[in-house]
Amino acid sequence: MIVYFSDKAVRRISSTKTNASAELLGEATNALVDTIEIITSFNNQTKLLALNATIEEAHCSRAGEGFAVVANEIKELARQTNSASQDIINRIEGIQGATIATVGQVVEITRIIADANELVATVSTAVGEKTAATRKITARVTQASGTITTEPVKIDIGQVDNNALPALFHEE
Repeated sequence: MIVYFSDKAVRRISSTKTNASAELLGEATNALVDTIEIITSFNNQTKLLALNATIEEAHCSRAGEGFAVVANEIKELARQTNSASQDIINRIEGIQGATIATVGQVVEITRIIADANELVATVSTAVGEKTAATRKITARVTQASGTITTEPVKIDIGQVDNNALPALFHEE
């Protein structure tokens, strides 16, 4: 019974399933990285817009003061976008690291359970062999006990040879 449950646990936490789960997590984080690359591209375009607004401000002098306000807002937006993108990238890298570590731990646990399963199977086999041997011994003892008589031995003291008595008591 123990072997059954142990074997079931090993099959349930197989490395194939673990690897498949890890691949799905990897694909999900890679999709997030792709999204971050798009955001980074938008961020770069925003920086170009800020640069263009700064250049236009310089060309327009006093009339370009409005461009300066827009350029500063765009620069700030670009900075915030860049900061948020980097934060997301750092978090994704943390998730990827944790995923790899978790998969390694699950694989190790699976190996330990498989080893324990092997040990339990060995012990179970040994117990079965010992049980079979005990049954044989019990049968033989039962068989042998059937041939032994339980009638008391009756000896007439007069029948005992006087020479035999010292031998019985180890006297010489």
